[in-house]
Amino acid sequence: GSEMWEPSFPIAEKRDGWVKGFVRRFYARSEGRWGTKEKPGRKLTMMREHGAWIWGHLLRVPEDSREAAMQAIADLAEEGETPKMHWYGFAKSSREGGGIFEGRALSYVMDEDHSLYSKLSNNTDLARDIVTAVGDSGSGASYLVSLYNTLGEIKGFDRTLGFQLDHHVDDIVEALPDSYRRERGYINRRSRVGEAAWGKGTEKLNKGGSRQTYNF
Repeated sequence: GSEMWEPSFPIAEKRDGWVKGFVRRFYARSEGRWGTKEKPGRKLTMMREHGAWIWGHLLRVPEDSREAAMQAIADLAEEGETPKMHWYGFAKSSREGGGIFEGRALSYVMDEDHSLYSKLSNNTDLARDIVTAVGDSGSGASYLVSLYNTLGEIKGFDRTLGFQLDHHVDDIVEALPDSYRRERGYINRRSRVGEAAWGKGTEKLNKGGSRQTYNF
């Protein structure tokens, strides 16, 4: 989530890495950070899925900052969320001696019996819920664009390999009108569907004939 581009605690090292056995899904209602109880937004969460794997940033916390980091993570949680330890992997470059390494990292995982679990199969409905909500941490619209662009910067994350990696975030962004993406600063980086997803879009003009509105 947002800790990838805006960590709220001291970081000693950041690496691109992966976690196997999980997918990312916007199936968590957000009634605090990215929405309210009256107008819930959506928060990306990890969900278990055998054989799947996801890329992200691994953040190493200095020894003397672990307590502060744990408190920061707890403060950012939605009501009822509990972080858990999971296995991760990363590769060292040839300049570092090479090799694949594993360890354990703290992350949030949501199961289907959680009170905030809310699955929607329609990506347009999910996109609408995300970008039209605002919570304590800001707007869902800013959350989604930062998330999408950050994932595109990860060296191991290839948007052309949809059959190998989880691309739920891409699917949500591609459900947005083309003009909305361009205006909001989404970066078309190695899209697995090429320019087709960045074409004419579904924007409409209002009665004045100039301002664009979006059919969410």
